[in-house]
Amino acid sequence: MGDSMIPSLLERVYKESVDMGIPAISQEDGMILMSLSFLTASSGGSIFIDAGAGIGYSTLWISEGIIRGCRDTCEVIAIEVVGDRCERLKVYLGNISSKTLRSRVICSDAIEVLRIFPRESIDFAFIDIEKSMYPEALRIVESRIRRTGIVVIHNAISPRPPSEFFDLASRDPWRSIIVPTPAGLMILVNSTRS
Repeated sequence: MGDSMIPSLLERVYKESVDMGIPAISQEDGMILMSLSFLTASSGGSIFIDAGAGIGYSTLWISEGIIRGCRDTCEVIAIEVVGDRCERLKVYLGNISSKTLRSRVICSDAIEVLRIFPRESIDFAFIDIEKSMYPEALRIVESRIRRTGIVVIHNAISPRPPSEFFDLASRDPWRSIIVPTPAGLMILVNSTRS
């Protein structure tokens, strides 16, 4: 991954996540997030959300893709509701320095934070919150994601979100695919994108 300091942080953050009992994405899921965030950033995307960031393992993968693809300045916003996790998240994201990446940590409920974003203001959103909240998160993100944006949902296979979520994801404006990693990543795009 070149001269970035993120690869050296990934192993440390993963180990600490496991030690703290925080469910972390797999390395395979991380590589997919890195690839998707790279594609989004290299296509001009600038606002990236990690909802349910834990202590930052998924945020680091997303950030690596942004750093490699961002043309100007991009921002990753990591949202975590659990206080001690959020404090560790701030420490780890504070270790990233890049002229193309700004990072911000918001210690609050992801659903409430997502509601604050203006319409069509988010280019990339990774959702990994309580599975029972996935339907509400998708409803909110639908109007906040840009028409060219990407939404990625963790645990599309295991543990499976409620059926209501899949009903919403199968309706307009969404087109989706589930990448069959062990946990499953659902990638959603707006079917009316130009």
